[in-house]
Amino acid sequence: MLSRAHGNLCATGDPDQSIYGWRGADVQNILRFEREFPGAKVVRLEQNFRSTQLILDAANGLIAHNTDRHEKTLQSDAGEGEPVQYLLCEGEFEEARAVAQRIKGLVRGGTNPDEIAVLYRVGALSRALETALRERGIDHRVVGSVAFYQRREVKDVLAYLRLIQNPADEVALRRVINVPPRHVGKTSLEKVAARARADGCSMCDAAEALAEGGAIRSKRTRGGLKQFLAILAKLRQRAALGVRLEDLVRDVLAETRYRDYVIDSAAHTSEEQDRLSNLEALCAAAHEFDKQWGGGPLLLEDEEPLVALGPRADEPEEEEPVEAAMPLFAGFAPPEPEPAPAPGGAGPASAEGLESDERQGGIASFLEHTALVNAAEEEEERRDVPKVSLMTIHAAKGLEFEVVYLIGLEEGLFPHGRALEDDQGGLEEERRLAYVALTRAKRMLTLSRARYRRYQGQTKPRELSLFVFELPAEAFPAGRAPLELERGHAVGLVSRADEDDYLGIDEPADPEAYQARQGGGAQPRWSRGLSGGGAQRSRSTQPSRSKRKNEVEEIRKLAAAIADQQSGEDVEFRAGDRVYHEHFGRGVVLALRGRRMSRKVEVDFESYGTKALVLQYARMRKLGEDEP
Repeated sequence: MLSRAHGNLCATGDPDQSIYGWRGADVQNILRFEREFPGAKVVRLEQNFRSTQLILDAANGLIAHNTDRHEKTLQSDAGEGEPVQYLLCEGEFEEARAVAQRIKGLVRGGTNPDEIAVLYRVGALSRALETALRERGIDHRVVGSVAFYQRREVKDVLAYLRLIQNPADEVALRRVINVPPRHVGKTSLEKVAARARADGCSMCDAAEALAEGGAIRSKRTRGGLKQFLAILAKLRQRAALGVRLEDLVRDVLAETRYRDYVIDSAAHTSEEQDRLSNLEALCAAAHEFDKQWGGGPLLLEDEEPLVALGPRADEPEEEEPVEAAMPLFAGFAPPEPEPAPAPGGAGPASAEGLESDERQGGIASFLEHTALVNAAEEEEERRDVPKVSLMTIHAAKGLEFEVVYLIGLEEGLFPHGRALEDDQGGLEEERRLAYVALTRAKRMLTLSRARYRRYQGQTKPRELSLFVFELPAEAFPAGRAPLELERGHAVGLVSRADEDDYLGIDEPADPEAYQARQGGGAQPRWSRGLSGGGAQRSRSTQPSRSKRKNEVEEIRKLAAAIADQQSGEDVEFRAGDRVYHEHFGRGVVLALRGRRMSRKVEVDFESYGTKALVLQYARMRKLGEDEP
């Protein structure tokens, strides 16, 4: 309206970095500008003064898969630089260990920790990183959030564990007696405290007395107190039965309906997903603690060890366990091997050697560990020293670092599972978010993913992120592009020389040190003429787009075949099927990935190109042989 008379209007923006759609931002505001203001002059700012060219090549190749954008290709003034690195790790803790060890090497080599950042799509991924960095004495900060054990939902669950272990813990009771809400307000809580002081008892005992008496008139409040006390009693019974710590944490979430509370209080927001992910990460921490201590029975403050307690009949056997590769709970010695079970599988014949709570782990030891971690974090916050930055990608917008690690490149994590429910817009915004992450790096960029992560009580295989398929091989070391490493792992072609790339074994950060470890030579190994493409190719000799597409299709089909073999499930669609989608029309199925509710189908549509759809929501049917 302001420019209607004179037509003088200037707008500046980068549609490839529009990442706040969930806050109401609309990338169409700049994409529609030329249509709404005919004759507008478009100036493309393609000169980049931050990143080296190979980093920009990766970012350019990725964002080119978005269809709703203005074409542009960033060029660097900083030279070609080092290739992008890719780490394929066995599990989330191996991934954290690999990243932390490389950071340690960089810091020892003189890199300022302030110039190193680890980025992730989901905030819950910071927990394993915080542990790995702390164990290596690397100062770090969590930017835009708080440290894992300081997060609200984590502190709530820990408060329940403290009450299970010690019902007289007044601070813990005050924190969660009304979380989730139970109609116990401040006035009622002060009545409970006054009764406890008068009777010289714990607040739990006082709450029980008031819930049965008439001092509190509100039926809802008395009902809330009774509900709270019943939950605590049930959880203490579970702990006394010798359940694993992970099971007890999940019992807390189930009995209190804490997940429902999070969903109701933060429905359909990024906060909801972050908080739910943090709860799952806490369960994973409990699982690692169980493994560290052999999963012994949990001792309450006033109990003796239980004897000859065998496995529960209804306890499912864990699928494909992945051993942790780092000491997650430093300061405690790992347990001795468990004694052979008695005949009939009843478990250890006696509790001999289980002399203390610390010996078995237990709730007290886990809570002691979290308290030590919190103390270390508070001390670290007070130290005015350079620190490695841990942050979500959204928090990194507008920042830059010499060295960047981008972790968790797996379907459901990045791109986020919720984005995959959107046919197009959500996935394109996730791709823009990945573009922002890549372009935070000035000199060194490393990408990583884990083959397994702990989720809902099971260690489950993870699928490779769609975005990894879209990265150009030329940005990576020769012979070590992500798809080549993934292909080699899928078919079992893992040589000794390549083990570092798969398992996250320690590796010097700078090329010269890396070259020396590989036995010398005039060039670092990544720049030698290995087969399979990579950074040593000049731009004039890069493989054609069709060749790269063929390579992508090869690994996609291989992954789909392996997934089908592993799942043992009947599938509605298979690679090569002709299909019809209500919106995108006709197409051909390229691949299927995932299992059950998370299965996704990738389809090459005649009019819309390749799309990745969540099969559960895809309005699509298979075309018959007689249909055109």
